Amino acid sequence: MNTRHCLLLGLCLGAAATLPAQTLFSDSLATGTNWIVNPANEGGGSLAFSSSRLNFLVGTPDVGGRDTGFRQLNAFAAPSTSSWSAQVDIHLNSLAGLTPGQFANLNLMVGKASDAFNNYAMFSLDRYNDGTVVVLDIDAYVKIGGIETHLPEVLNSTTDATLMISYNHLTSAMIYSYDANGAVGGPNFVTAHTESIAGWSMTGADNFAFLLIGGSGLTSAGFGPVISDGNGYFQNFAVTAVPEPSTYAAILGAGALGLVILRRRRGGRN
Repeated sequence: MNTRHCLLLGLCLGAAATLPAQTLFSDSLATGTNWIVNPANEGGGSLAFSSSRLNFLVGTPDVGGRDTGFRQLNAFAAPSTSSWSAQVDIHLNSLAGLTPGQFANLNLMVGKASDAFNNYAMFSLDRYNDGTVVVLDIDAYVKIGGIETHLPEVLNSTTDATLMISYNHLTSAMIYSYDANGAVGGPNFVTAHTESIAGWSMTGADNFAFLLIGGSGLTSAGFGPVISDGNGYFQNFAVTAVPEPSTYAAILGAGALGLVILRRRRGGRN
């Protein structure tokens, strides 16, 4: 292969490797324009937009129950006919003052739009007091037909993280990935779990819904923690399209065609 051939092939391979992801939807979460309270908040929990972020707040914890704030994206729903990734930056203080049994978490949830609370994937930055120490971890769940499975936790000691859930429509799988220190230092995602959602029975007419959820409480009788402004919040939500293998094949195919044309032109000059 001569230098011209190598250059053309290299350009095609480079184009495939650097193919930019298309942003389908993005929101800095500075305002609540695109998000509604759905379902209704529980106990003393709420998610409120302030200081250019979506804060989880619990002013007066509910006795013996959960305090939960919900926000559902109403400006965009992702298709089931192509692959995509949804991610959000999360800050959650270590909450070292949690008493035994108390917990708090911030969650990215993707659900089947027509039945989101029976079919969902959830990724969480979590803190809980196990009776001895406050554990800082990342939790993952998948729920299929009303049956929830708690996937193995990943310990993560940082107060900031970026959580990402990706959908592969070719394999009907959800991929849970995280960047342990959030936006600091650029993206560096690690895959935690890959779970099939074939049981959701998605069709071409189905879409995916997105929710941001703040939760806290106590595993036994009593009150959960008070969560004040700045202790836990979301920023920078985005959904991007994941290029399909056919896209890369088309680029490489164009490169192969270019090589054929070059060879023919060269052969015509001999």
